Amino acid sequence: ARTHHRTRSRHARARLDMTLARAFSGALASRAVLRVVGADASSMLQSSVTNDVHALCAERLASAYAAVLTPKGKIFIDVFITRLDDEASGEKIGFLLDVDRARVDETTNVLKRLSLRKDVRVERACDAYEVSVVLPGAESDGGGIGFDPRFDGLGRRGVTRRDAKAPASTSMDAAHRVLRMTHGIAEGVSELADAYPLECNFDAINGVSFTKGCYMGQENTARQYFRGAVRKRVVPFAFSGASVDIGAPVINDNGETVGDVIAVEQDRGLMRARMKFIREALATNGVVATNGVALDVSVPTWWPAKYLES
Repeated sequence: ARTHHRTRSRHARARLDMTLARAFSGALASRAVLRVVGADASSMLQSSVTNDVHALCAERLASAYAAVLTPKGKIFIDVFITRLDDEASGEKIGFLLDVDRARVDETTNVLKRLSLRKDVRVERACDAYEVSVVLPGAESDGGGIGFDPRFDGLGRRGVTRRDAKAPASTSMDAAHRVLRMTHGIAEGVSELADAYPLECNFDAINGVSFTKGCYMGQENTARQYFRGAVRKRVVPFAFSGASVDIGAPVINDNGETVGDVIAVEQDRGLMRARMKFIREALATNGVVATNGVALDVSVPTWWPAKYLES
């Protein structure tokens, strides 16, 4: 009888462990996967994104975060880049890109244009791969995927193979958005597009290299960085008891529009606002307003001290 009881207890614990694992891990349906292969894949990406792809390969990092910019230096799309190795030899054969599903076709076309006259093939790989995340608090490491390259507090993130025989992965989109917004990190087309990368704090979340070679849109990014001329930043806020609309203006005490709300999930959100205004708000009680709703602005733990210097 005791053996039977212990067996049932083990089964109950196993079910509980599986339930907890599912609560903290799963897939991001909002993201899609592209495969980039060919002899020139590395050099093409190196000249197309804000971060150092060669360093990703040389140092065998789990992944790198970057953006593809417009010629004027604004964000077209953000991207996580992972090495794709041959399963038998372990040699690099290309890359897997974690991109916003809302712009996957446009991204594919842009990368194909950047690959003209190069030995590069860009193709969708969503049937074979998915973007997996393991949030802080989970006991599992998600099958060995690395920490989010932007900030360890976001947990683990990586591209994993789909298992056709396994149940569909738990959607982690909403929980992941809340976590990101709590830590003040924007992601995806709706939050980043048409902003400068330094306005979105790419210099502090390992999203841009200032030592690599040229890439499209580099001039404006380098100028802002070396001159210290970043006038706006993305910052998190919390609110309660009301609704906040994406795109709503952020108003200072003088009635001036000093920023706008770029994302909202539950009682959290992100705004992109003037740094002068953010410093002033934090120097008082950190509370600002949009359409009559109080927004409690806070500074992420990972923000460099220089952001708050006038």
